[in-house]
Amino acid sequence: MKMIDYLFYRTLRLMIKWGHRDRLLLSVILFLTMAINISINGIFGYLYAFFGYRFEMLPVEKNSILLLMFSFAFLQYFYFVYNKRYLMIIRKFRKETLLETRKKNKSTTLLFVIIYVFGMASFYLMMLRNRDQFGFFLN
Repeated sequence: MKMIDYLFYRTLRLMIKWGHRDRLLLSVILFLTMAINISINGIFGYLYAFFGYRFEMLPVEKNSILLLMFSFAFLQYFYFVYNKRYLMIIRKFRKETLLETRKKNKSTTLLFVIIYVFGMASFYLMMLRNRDQFGFFLN
């Protein structure tokens, strides 16, 4: 869980840098929820594009995505905020040196780039697979 804690801490620092101080923890939880959702949907997109396997939790796909995002946000709230665990995470990572921060920033940035590229590539593959429905995008 150390990686998730550090990802939470770096996202917290990013939100402070962007100026989201009024609803800081909500912003961090929503940002991480969207990143996790893009990753999971990317995996499902690759499964669908390469193997034709369609994953559906509920009969309506929009509801399944909303249910998945809500459940991740709910779990993150109880993991980080409910018992004030985020304060322990801040204390634990605040002591890192500038060199350690730069080193870990590169890996965190790389992780966010991989999540974004993975998600966007999967959506593109799904569009290629469904050319009859999305033909106007691919002309």
